[in-house]
Amino acid sequence: MADTSETTAPDQGEIRPYTAERYKRLVEDSPNEGLQAYMEAEREFLASVGDASSRTFVELGAGHGRAVSLFAEVARNAICVELNQDMLAELHARSERHRNVTVIDGDVQHLPHLLQGLDVVSPVVVLLQNTLGTIEGDDRRVLAAMKQVAKGAGGDVVLSLFRQGALAGWGVEMYKELSEMIGEPDPGRTDFQSGLFASRTGYVSKWWTDEEVEEMRAFFGGQSVREVVEPAFVILQLRPE
Repeated sequence: MADTSETTAPDQGEIRPYTAERYKRLVEDSPNEGLQAYMEAEREFLASVGDASSRTFVELGAGHGRAVSLFAEVARNAICVELNQDMLAELHARSERHRNVTVIDGDVQHLPHLLQGLDVVSPVVVLLQNTLGTIEGDDRRVLAAMKQVAKGAGGDVVLSLFRQGALAGWGVEMYKELSEMIGEPDPGRTDFQSGLFASRTGYVSKWWTDEEVEEMRAFFGGQSVREVVEPAFVILQLRPE
């Protein structure tokens, strides 16, 4: 797997000026057809998880709660983990509308510890919207934490990832639309071949090569339950062993 630990642990106050209002306006309500199609594919994929009504969905990097209502509808219960303080207020507000959703303020690298003592049954451990590519920390530690939780409780992981080949076209155009939140693209630091986007404010996002996706599959081992592969993204449900 790619070593993105040096490029994905920025100063949150300077490089990650995410707020719930900005994220909802620029991402969740985006007029970008490709981005809307991607989010809809994620929703359809999650809604089709087998035996969802008897399972716990654990979302890492839940943001302002874009997927909360879906989890509340399809899952036995949901646990949403988020670190960004500017997102947490809206995440709490959305989760409080549902009796089966719990919010945790914490670092997803320490997921097994964060889940101790909570009601977790046959978990589906979820990373949506290429959160792995912008993780604040070490992506390898996050994947290891996901594997530990899923494997220990007979569960699955769901990974939703942007593909490297789409960065130069759709990816850059999408990021231009998000410049209010992430800054203008930095052509000098963006590396299309390795799938690394960078903005002038220091925001970075890793888009994954096919080889890196296969390395993730190998890391989790076990069974590939389902997958959706599109030119711009891939969504995987894997059962670790």
